[in-house]
Amino acid sequence: MKKIFLFLIILMSLPLINAATIVQVANTDIGLEVEYPKFLSVAQNQNFTLNIHVYNKTDGVNMYSSASCIVDLYSLEGAHICENSLKKSDNNREFELEIDQGNFSQIGAYAYIIDCNTSNSGGFASGSYYVTFKGLDPAGDNFKIFIYALFIFTIVFVVMRLVLTLVTLVTASETIYSVLLSWGSYILLITVYFLGMNYLLASFIRDISGSLLTAVAFTNVFLPLIALVITMIKKGTDKATPINVEEITGRKFIKYG
Repeated sequence: MKKIFLFLIILMSLPLINAATIVQVANTDIGLEVEYPKFLSVAQNQNFTLNIHVYNKTDGVNMYSSASCIVDLYSLEGAHICENSLKKSDNNREFELEIDQGNFSQIGAYAYIIDCNTSNSGGFASGSYYVTFKGLDPAGDNFKIFIYALFIFTIVFVVMRLVLTLVTLVTASETIYSVLLSWGSYILLITVYFLGMNYLLASFIRDISGSLLTAVAFTNVFLPLIALVITMIKKGTDKATPINVEEITGRKFIKYG
């Protein structure tokens, strides 16, 4: 167990750096400047509200009254997802658009272009963004290594606990300590599923861990308890003396005095 905890500590010590987005704006001294709250991630299947301000680059004057703006969304493969005109808000300062959740149905990487124009000038801003399960920023390289390594460790741990539970069930040698280890493997599996669902764009880990959560719910949560009850009954009936604490817990305790 000490080696297991050491392995987890090493994994957790890796820098958990999130992915970065690239934003591009029109690089000129004249025309329009498009300003908006920069976003990296959007929640899957939820509407997203985009607010922008448009200024004259020469004197910084807000161009709300004379400008019009359009936003285009693209997949990274170049497919055009949607085109929408931004509406002028009631505060007489900004443009806004509520983008329908249907445009954020698939987890992955995407791009946008915001194009604004008046009768004699224009400007744009473009960038990339991600659609994630809850709108959390996706994992960077180090965080991905951590999740994948934890996934491999968890699969091995879950299978190992399943095999050992079957052995202790047959031999009537289950202990509380062993039950807690089996429960720990299941909690670790839940953790991996959460990390894969919220921080990875690829579905491999969340699909496998999600399936395993259902498959091993009985074998790694309830079966160890059944094995423990059978063990206590068998040892209680086979022995003339009561079962001691060490036999039940599976751990030795140091006696003082």
